[in-house]
Amino acid sequence: MAEMPENGSQPNSLEEILADYYCAVDAGKNPDPQDYLDRYPEHRQELEEHFAAQGRVEAILKAVQSDGAGGAAEVPLLPDFQILDPIGPGGMGMVFKAWQQSAKRVVAVKIIRADRLDNLLSEQRHKMIERFITEAQAAARLEHDNIVKVYHVGESHDQPYYAMRS
Repeated sequence: MAEMPENGSQPNSLEEILADYYCAVDAGKNPDPQDYLDRYPEHRQELEEHFAAQGRVEAILKAVQSDGAGGAAEVPLLPDFQILDPIGPGGMGMVFKAWQQSAKRVVAVKIIRADRLDNLLSEQRHKMIERFITEAQAAARLEHDNIVKVYHVGESHDQPYYAMRS
């Protein structure tokens, strides 16, 4: 995503518009998506698709964070990341397109799937999380054109994740 124009001008590209929207979110404001649809009719279709995908992301995150009893647990916030769109599921995790606030860039964030942790004994759960983090840390040390660069490995509210080049 592009950074906002520094000269005070209105954003022109879709990336600048979304950067403006997420900067408002980061600032604690509650921007109205409809306002963006009205202000930028030339990007209406892309914005509608993006905001619709946001709703799908929330539903997917709730499913990923199932509490194991058929209900949806609260989705933990990942520090420094704003989830944008789902990319897809993996064997162990779910991958999302996200905005990394500190670096002002789009990344892919992989989180371990809750259904992979449900019904595990505490020791087994700990080992699976440890393996997820160890694999991410190992990938972060690799430098090769055919290996996706890992930028960050972390855990928030007992939710392991890592961010990589998108």
